[in-house]
Amino acid sequence: MTDVTVLFGTETGNAEMVADDIASALGEFDIEATVVGMEDFDVADLAASGTVVLVTSTYGEGELPATTQPFFDAMKAAEPDLTGLRFGAFGLGDSTYDTYNNAIDILVGAVTDAGATQVGATGRHDAASFQPADGPVAEWAKQFAEALSDRTRRGGHEMTAASIDRELVPWSDPEFRNNPYPWYRRLQQDHPVHKLEDGTYLVSRYADVSHFAKLPIMSVEPGWADAGPWAVASDTALGSDPPHHTVLRRQTNKWFTPKLVDGWVRTTRELVGDLLDGVEAGQVIEARRDLAVVPTHVTMARVLQLPEDDADAVMEAMFEAMLMQSAEPADGDVDRAAVAFGYLSARVAEMLEDKRVNPGDGLADSLLDAARAGEITESEAIATILVFYAVGHMAIGYLIASGIELFARRPEVFTAFRNDESARAAIINEMVRMDPPQLSFLRFPTEDVEIGGVLIEAGSPIRFMIGAANRDPEVFDDPDVFDHTRPPAASRNLSFGLGPHSCAGQIISRAEATTVFAVLAERYERIELAEEPTVAHNDFARRYRKLPIVLS
Repeated sequence: MTDVTVLFGTETGNAEMVADDIASALGEFDIEATVVGMEDFDVADLAASGTVVLVTSTYGEGELPATTQPFFDAMKAAEPDLTGLRFGAFGLGDSTYDTYNNAIDILVGAVTDAGATQVGATGRHDAASFQPADGPVAEWAKQFAEALSDRTRRGGHEMTAASIDRELVPWSDPEFRNNPYPWYRRLQQDHPVHKLEDGTYLVSRYADVSHFAKLPIMSVEPGWADAGPWAVASDTALGSDPPHHTVLRRQTNKWFTPKLVDGWVRTTRELVGDLLDGVEAGQVIEARRDLAVVPTHVTMARVLQLPEDDADAVMEAMFEAMLMQSAEPADGDVDRAAVAFGYLSARVAEMLEDKRVNPGDGLADSLLDAARAGEITESEAIATILVFYAVGHMAIGYLIASGIELFARRPEVFTAFRNDESARAAIINEMVRMDPPQLSFLRFPTEDVEIGGVLIEAGSPIRFMIGAANRDPEVFDDPDVFDHTRPPAASRNLSFGLGPHSCAGQIISRAEATTVFAVLAERYERIELAEEPTVAHNDFARRYRKLPIVLS
């Protein structure tokens, strides 16, 4: 049996009655609950309490009620370390007031700031509904009991906050890195907004990611302070917020209109066609390099009008650079990224030195001209060129490689792509839903925000889990099944981001993938794996090392 202390704060006695109801409801789930008024509880005992449930009403214009305020003040004064404490929360309020349930949100914020971990979502009763609290209490108690049992009991022993985090998201576990989706599902079901021990919040449900990640209050700028070698991106549209983000993005958006992209992907088609012209029957092709990386890198180099002979070196440098993007990088990963960016920066500097002597009319020239005209800074121009040159093959390269593997494992999908041009966009859309190149991204709210009943303070890191959202069963039927026949309204995925920082290369990426797959479909009827692919995924990004195939 699990022991829980239900702490209530009240002004008129309603919260005490709800606390008693919660204790009774939890008893149905073999949880022994002791009800204690906050005014009678010593805050010094909070850290050792194991699991508590906080219940409070909201008084007046959003204030804490009479018996909640002293508890809150004592806790703020004591500044206890609550990293081992788990808690549930239930609030009473009136939605006709703008400060509906403000008191419980204040308490949740205070205990989470002190290191406690919330179990389940915050329960709420609305007096304006004119319905008794019994129903909301019973529903909340059920989900709290299930979440508590699933979260804290493994092999009969209680778990610390750190071990709970490792079980929910074992960032470095090879099994998790190769197939994180079972963990994502549990996160969505039981902990849709979860605060990690390091203070980062994980947001995994589609509705929450799609709504909150695009809000203007979600900033990218604070994250670059700890980005190490990746801080170079802070001088690009990737690393800035509006309005300056808009200024920087306009410099490159005009180079990737649908009309211009149609011209750029002719390069992709020519490169893939030239490669396949030299392939003999039964010959093994290294698809990751030859069909995914080289064509897309060279295409971007031609957009920039930079030398295009460094595809292998750039590919390896970016492989090294991406290692530190993990939520839990290994020892040495930051140093490896520094070496990689050192090479890339030196190479780009060398190319731009030549370009200043021998200018052209590509994207790199346009950015340098914009710097000379004072529209952007010199460092912004160079950083933007570096990022496009370095990452131009990455997300699209993974999409192409994973699509080729899918065609090999699911020949009927390749047949559908070959025979039905009207289905091609839907097939690619389902590819990026099922297996996005990037699994998450970080944002920092510039003001307090409540997501899923959890109050998140301004400046807190929020990791929005794209990979989880793309397989949310509340949005996608049979989310783990590849089904390109999903209706368009039921197939909207978040793989290319959303809001101001949606992927600037989305148009060209989709066009390049369509082009590579179309060339294969025009020439071949079947794609087979010559051996099992070699992958090097981490918790942030998906990567192939080898993808040997045979075409027939």
